[in-house]
Amino acid sequence: MNLNDLLAKALTDDGPVALVLKQALLPVEGPDGIIFPPTFAPPQGKQPGPFHPYNVDQFVDGSNSCLIDSVPSQANRIEPELGHISPAIIPPVRITIGGGEIDLLQVGHRVADALVRFSALEPDVSRALADYSSGDATRLARLAPTSLLFGAWDSRASGVKIPRLVQSAIRASNVEMLTRSSQYFPPVNYKDLQLVEPAVSDDALSAEGLLAVPAGFTHGGVRVKGTIQRDAVINFVTLRSIRAKEQADQLRLYLAALASTAVLYPQRYNLRQGCLLVQSPGAAPELSAVYHDGRREPVQCGYDDALKLAHAAAASFGIAAERRVTFEPAKLRQAIDAKKASKKAK
Repeated sequence: MNLNDLLAKALTDDGPVALVLKQALLPVEGPDGIIFPPTFAPPQGKQPGPFHPYNVDQFVDGSNSCLIDSVPSQANRIEPELGHISPAIIPPVRITIGGGEIDLLQVGHRVADALVRFSALEPDVSRALADYSSGDATRLARLAPTSLLFGAWDSRASGVKIPRLVQSAIRASNVEMLTRSSQYFPPVNYKDLQLVEPAVSDDALSAEGLLAVPAGFTHGGVRVKGTIQRDAVINFVTLRSIRAKEQADQLRLYLAALASTAVLYPQRYNLRQGCLLVQSPGAAPELSAVYHDGRREPVQCGYDDALKLAHAAAASFGIAAERRVTFEPAKLRQAIDAKKASKKAK
C-alpha cells in the first residue's frame, strides 16, 4: 500500500488506527560503541539513597530498557526541521524578543508557551484554542499545525489540552551501565608559587579553578547488548476525532500528510555529546498500517512521497500567511501584578 491509499483509508472510521515506524539504530562507533543516554534529576521528595541519572527500567526476567530519546525530545528535534523544508507546508510564525527572533517551531510548549502568551500573537491563539475547544480546529491548523501534530496544553490560561498525533521515542534494550572518572591538574601550583594569599581558602581557590579537582565514578554511558530502536506512531484515531465546521477532510488530510513528513524526516541522530547514532546497515525501517483487529499491512513510502503529498494537501486546505509579532513585556508585568493582587486579596 502506498501513502496516498493509506491516508485515504485513514480518514474513514473503519480505516487503520495508526501508522507505525520501527527503525533500528547503531552507535556511530559500531555495535559495541558506548553511548550516553539523557540524564534526569531525581524526583521531588525522593528519599536519600542511590539514584542513577539515566532512565533505565529493570524487568523481572533480568532484562532492561534504557530511554535514549524521549517523546518530547524527539518532537522538539523534528519540529524545527519541518520549518526548514518549505514555508508552503507550515506557515512561518516568528516572535521578536530581546533584539532577535524565535520561530514558533522552536518554542517548547508551542501555542501554550509563555513566549506566545505574552506576545502580540496571543489574541489569535486564544481564538484558535477557543474554536478548537468548541469543535473547530481550522484556525489552529492554519496558524500553528504542529501544535496539533505534537500536542500542547494551555495549562495557565484556557486549560485546553491538545493530544499528540505523532509520537516518537528511542530506546535501547539490555544495556550495561558504565562509570567514568577524571582528574584535573592545574598548570602550576598557585600556592607554592605564592601567587595567592595564604589566608585564601581551598574552597575559594577551587571555585576559581586553581586547585586539582577529582571527579570519580560518575555515570559513564551505557553499552548496548540488545538493540537500539526508534518507534514512531501516527495516531489515526486521534486524527479522525479532530473536527472542523468546513473542509474537515482537507484539514485531516493536511495534518496526516504533515505527520507522515515528520515521522519520515531523515533525522541526523546527533542526540547529545557522546550519543551519535546511525541507521543499522541492512535493516531498512519498517512501516506498517495497523488496524483495530491487530492486522498489519506493510506501507511502501519514503520521505519524498510524504513531502510531495504535504505540499498538495497544504495547498488544498489553505494555510495562513507568514506572521511576525513581538513579545510584549507589559503583558507579562500585568499578569504578575494580577497574581500578586489575587494572593493579597486572599
